[in-house]
Amino acid sequence: MKHFSMARGAAGLAIAVLMTSITPLVVAHAATCIGTVILPGANIQTAINAGAKGASFCLSPGTYLETSTISPKDGNTFTGMGVGRDDTVVKTTSVQLIFDMRSVTAVSFNHFAITGAINRCPGSNCGATGRGISGGTNIKVEDMHIYGNGLNAIGGMGAGLAVNNSEIDHNGYKVGDGVSDGIKMTAPFTLTNSYLHDNQNSGIHCDIQCGAFTVSGNTITNNTGTGILMEISPGPASIHDNIVQYNNPSNVAAKGGISIKDSKNVEVYNNTLGHNSKFGLRAGVDSRINCGTPNAGCGFALSNINFHDNGLNLDKLVGCTVVGVLCTNNA
Repeated sequence: MKHFSMARGAAGLAIAVLMTSITPLVVAHAATCIGTVILPGANIQTAINAGAKGASFCLSPGTYLETSTISPKDGNTFTGMGVGRDDTVVKTTSVQLIFDMRSVTAVSFNHFAITGAINRCPGSNCGATGRGISGGTNIKVEDMHIYGNGLNAIGGMGAGLAVNNSEIDHNGYKVGDGVSDGIKMTAPFTLTNSYLHDNQNSGIHCDIQCGAFTVSGNTITNNTGTGILMEISPGPASIHDNIVQYNNPSNVAAKGGISIKDSKNVEVYNNTLGHNSKFGLRAGVDSRINCGTPNAGCGFALSNINFHDNGLNLDKLVGCTVVGVLCTNNA
C-alpha cells in the first residue's frame, strides 16, 4: 500500500491570466492536460462559466484562494499541473462548499489538493456545509489530496462516486457528532487504493441506504472513530484487502476497525487489522433495527454478513454468535 506525502503547496505564479491551450500543457514531470489553462489568481468559476459542458480545465501550480463556491458543469474535468498533487491547492478560509455539484454529473478531479471548507454549524446535522466536494452523480476523484475540511472531504453525493489513489485526512469537527467523516455516502460508490487517516469519526461511512459499494486496497488508519462503517444499508457490499489499523485512539464506545451496523449483504475479507480500540471487526444492531422505513433512519436485521480470512492481529471480533453473521478463518 502506498502512503502519500503530506507536503503542502508550491510557490504561486505572479501573473493571473486565462487562456486556452490547443496542445498538452506539460510542467516538468507533471500530468498533461488539454483544455483551458488557469493560473493562480484567476477565477475558476469565470473559466467554467465561459466554457461548455464537458470542458477540461488545467490548474497551473500554486494556490487558488476561493471566496465563493465553485459550481462545475456536467462533464467538466479539473486537473492539477504540478509535479506533485500538493503543488496545486484549491483552498478557502470562508466558503462552506468548495466544489458544489448538486444536479451535476460526470465531473472528474485529478492530481491536486482541496482544503478549508467551513462548517457553519459544527456538531449539528445542518446539511450541505463544510465539504471539499459536495453532491453530483458519477463523480471521479483520482490522485487527489482532500484535507482540513470542516465536515467531510466528500459528501452529499449521488450514485457512482469513484475515489482512487487519493489521500483523505484531517476532515470533520469532532468524534461522535454523527455527521463528521472523511467520506460520507448515502448512495453507491467505490473507494480503492487510497489513504484515509486522522479524520474525525469514520474514515469512510456508508450511511442510510447507500446501497451497493466496494472498499478495497486502502489504508485506513488513526481516524478518531471507526475506520470503515456500514450503517442502515442493504448492500450488497464488498470490503476487502484493506489495512485498517489504529482507529478509535480515544477508546470511544462502539467504535473500532470495521463495523457493520443494522445492515445486510456484505462480505468482509482479506483485511489486515490491528491496534483498533474496542474491536477490529464488529456486526451489531441498535434501537433502529426494523423500526420502520429504512430510508427514514431505520435499519435491517443482520443477514448475509460474512467475515472471513481477515488478519485480526489481536483485535476483537464481535457479533459472530448473532444469527445472520458468519465468521470463518479470521485470526
